[in-house]
Amino acid sequence: ITMDNAALKVGDTSLVTFTFSEAPTGFDATDVTVDNGAIGAVSSTDDPLVFNATFTPTDDLEDPTNAITTGTAWTDAAGNTPVAAATSANYEVDTKEPTVVITASQTSPTNVSPINMTATFSEDVTGFEIDDIAVGNGAAGNFVSESATVYTFDVTPSGQGAVTVDIAGSVAIDAFSNNNEAATQFSITYNIPSGGGGGGGAIVNNCSSVVYADWGSCVSGFQFRSVLSQTPAGCSLSTQQQLDASRACVLGEEPVVVTPPVVAPGSSEARVDVKQVMNHERSLVSKVNTALTNRLAGRILLQVEEKGQAWYVEPVSKQKHFMGRPADAFDMMRRFGLGISEANFSKFEKSGVPARFAGRIFLRVESKGEAYYVNPVDMKMHYLGRPADAFNLMRSKALGISNANIRQIPVGEVK
Repeated sequence: ITMDNAALKVGDTSLVTFTFSEAPTGFDATDVTVDNGAIGAVSSTDDPLVFNATFTPTDDLEDPTNAITTGTAWTDAAGNTPVAAATSANYEVDTKEPTVVITASQTSPTNVSPINMTATFSEDVTGFEIDDIAVGNGAAGNFVSESATVYTFDVTPSGQGAVTVDIAGSVAIDAFSNNNEAATQFSITYNIPSGGGGGGGAIVNNCSSVVYADWGSCVSGFQFRSVLSQTPAGCSLSTQQQLDASRACVLGEEPVVVTPPVVAPGSSEARVDVKQVMNHERSLVSKVNTALTNRLAGRILLQVEEKGQAWYVEPVSKQKHFMGRPADAFDMMRRFGLGISEANFSKFEKSGVPARFAGRIFLRVESKGEAYYVNPVDMKMHYLGRPADAFNLMRSKALGISNANIRQIPVGEVK
């Protein structure tokens, strides 16, 4: 007994061939027993010793151990019964499609932005990416594969009202190449400040203004400051307002990023040896942490234990590039620029930048090549007018990181 498919997934069938030592009499489907499936009608072939049938596996189950057997109720032409029953080699059945459940980490996400989400599959899958997440009234970002079953991401609402998160079917596959089932839609109602007026009053969310205390001392590479007051009362700090309460610093010293010195064009002080720094860091990366690299893709990082050296984690290659001094940083950002039409630029300004462009650098090719950085934290486009602008962006949007962590991110090709 042989099968042309011994690993059956959703939608599969297998041709089963019965080959006899001499022509049988009275052999049909009632003489065949199968595990986890059904056998169709047995048909003869041009060869009197060979018969065929189609096996269809049972739906929605997984079983790695199965066999087809034949009984002994048939005979040969002389009326002799078989010596013994026959058994096929083992075959596997996996007709269970992966399912996925979407959950929010926050217990009450209606006034939270971004919302921390998790997509949990019923089994290991491959092929699942951030572009497979459809968000209504918002955008997905910070996608991380925590494991082959668990994926985390953030959803940033675009405005007040219903925010929906969907994962379509057939965007991920299991080890048997079964496509996933679509996720049940996750939906919350996001509240932002309204204009108030008569009736029930306004729902207060993000603060319109915040007053901070002085910066504290440097602790583990960072400085923090408390919030003295916020307007309106009882409001929630936005993501940027929370980020503004901390900054990277040199251990035991002043903040790491300072205003760059003024240098004459073409001066030797306008550049650092980018190649030397990158080659040195490459020699110190012994093991790549894929999850960490994915989480920080598109971010600008400050190496707080190395006098605040700045790195850009290019989101396509998932490799870090040393930014050097202002002129070096500007040149590097231009090198990674992605050309964008004025039509798309206007659309992104109005409706928001799609999540797949988090951390990218846009070049307005129809408008003198103006450069913009898409900050993955707020998904806003930030203008990079001149080298000093690029450097100031680095100062304001950077994330402090230790040597131990940054040396788990691969170094890009030296240009």
